[in-house]
Amino acid sequence: MDMIKKRRKIIGGGIFILLLVAAIFGSSKDAYAAKKVKLSKTSLTFASDKAKAQTVKVQNIKTSNIKSLTITNGNTVWFSAKKKGKNQIVVTPKRSSPKQTTSIMITVEFKKPIKGNYREYLNINNVRVKGSSNIAVKTAKQLCNLEKNCTSNRWTYYLANDIDMTGVDPIDYRYADLNIDGKGHKIISDRPVFDEYSGKIKNVEFVCNYNCVASDKDNPITKLISGTFSDDIAPISTLAVNASMIGCKSTGTISINIDSNIKDYIDIQVGGLVGRNDYVATIKQCKSEVNITVTQLNGVNIHNAYIAGIAWSNCNKSTIAECEFAGSIHTNYPWGSLAGITVTNDEAGIIYDCLNSGEIKLTSSVNGWPTGGIMNGGRGTVDRVLNVGNVDAGILGGQILDEDDEKNGQLPTLTNVYYWKSKSAAVQYRDSQKPFAISGVNGVEEAEQFNEATYVGFDFTNIWKMTDQGPKLKNVPA
Repeated sequence: MDMIKKRRKIIGGGIFILLLVAAIFGSSKDAYAAKKVKLSKTSLTFASDKAKAQTVKVQNIKTSNIKSLTITNGNTVWFSAKKKGKNQIVVTPKRSSPKQTTSIMITVEFKKPIKGNYREYLNINNVRVKGSSNIAVKTAKQLCNLEKNCTSNRWTYYLANDIDMTGVDPIDYRYADLNIDGKGHKIISDRPVFDEYSGKIKNVEFVCNYNCVASDKDNPITKLISGTFSDDIAPISTLAVNASMIGCKSTGTISINIDSNIKDYIDIQVGGLVGRNDYVATIKQCKSEVNITVTQLNGVNIHNAYIAGIAWSNCNKSTIAECEFAGSIHTNYPWGSLAGITVTNDEAGIIYDCLNSGEIKLTSSVNGWPTGGIMNGGRGTVDRVLNVGNVDAGILGGQILDEDDEKNGQLPTLTNVYYWKSKSAAVQYRDSQKPFAISGVNGVEEAEQFNEATYVGFDFTNIWKMTDQGPKLKNVPA
């Protein structure tokens, strides 16, 4: 009997121990299961797009209970997010986005329910990649589809090779704040490359193959000038909204032949690099070697022809600095406004350290408006410029009407402005107007052309250099 009681006691004790163990493990399991499934990190910051990948784990669930893990990436351009194993997400930076954050959503499905649920939705709410990125552009399609606001994101697009834009309509990147480095590569086109451009563009050579015969209604240039208001014909039609063009070059030809298929009394506006340099924009250290020809056919009457080697208009507090026109401009339209640097410099426009070495001529038998080496008209500020090109008036085209024009502020503010007397006059006066001295304008005799001391105010250390062709700009493309 005692033995039976003893066995019962042992058995009872064993049952008690088993129940106790079960209770302990059961409570532990219940406690584990009661915890909410979560991520080890809900925010990720990378020092740059070259930083090492970071790993995020799904916590508070056994991997054996994970049926699936699905990742939804908020922006595959900035980073990649891939599954590793059953419960890890590896995030790798691809492009910087210092002022932008985005998220990753993770969906975890369970084999067995946790607190009655078979799935949990988790988020890495803030993913940010600091630093800056250089992004290659290799095709015309890529150039047409650049992401905007890249300057604020510290992105720089760069041309990895020459880009042929022939047959592609002009791109409108107005207010885009783009940053493009051409790395010396060419953009070849048969029409303007950019309609409007905002941001920074540098080190691009624009190769112009513009050939408009107006009788061809399908010609891309015909379409641009056949409306009530013609578009500006230039590699960049409008450089706008604090934009800048630095170290760029244009080559090739712009040939516009106008016949009866174009409406009478239209304006033709052509620039070797830019149409309108507008809204506090800057063109600096650039060179245009493009050859521009505008020809009237069949007695068509162009209302106005504004043609310049750099930009036909420099307005709204914009600047043209350290630029040279070395191409040619020819037109048979007798009343065209033609100039090497800009046709019109408005009262707030700025021009300094510029050179015209190009030829600008009227080919009409009619004695029309004189051509200008630097400007054709307008006011603004002009400092340290030189004309050595074959033009009518080295400094100002058009005609000076009256000596009072200078007194009344109708002429630009001219300082250290020079022209070679062997190439041109300074200005052209009306037949009835006696020549008068214009402040700041200096004619250079042949014996003085190659003497640095002749050009007072010119910086022959950093900006100008003396050559066997006379003063040249140091910092423009070769």
